[in-house]
Amino acid sequence: MNYEGIAEGFFLEPAPRAHPRALEAIGAADLICIGPGSIHTSLFAALSTEGMSEAICSSKAKKVFVAHLTDQKGQTENYRLKDYVDEVAAMISEDVFDTVVIDSSRSEESFDERCIVADVAG
Repeated sequence: MNYEGIAEGFFLEPAPRAHPRALEAIGAADLICIGPGSIHTSLFAALSTEGMSEAICSSKAKKVFVAHLTDQKGQTENYRLKDYVDEVAAMISEDVFDTVVIDSSRSEESFDERCIVADVAG
């Protein structure tokens, strides 16, 4: 993958804390769905709050990642589906996804048995 022009790291300072009710809801959830959304400008902000990755990783809920529908110039150009999954997994410390949903327009990128192809864009 070509990382030229792509940011190599992100941080928020001061680090925000996840709301206690959000953490409780994650702990009680049967299903956690992450995405679709811009990795760097949407998902990162939500997943980087203090306590969020721990709550997601320790939850017994099924975890689904819905891949972003399009690449973003200067951020995710030339990303393959696995690149998206790997980057989000890195944000929450590990790959915890039971299912990965991809839009039918990207179905050729299915990379393992977790992938489900759907008409996400509708």
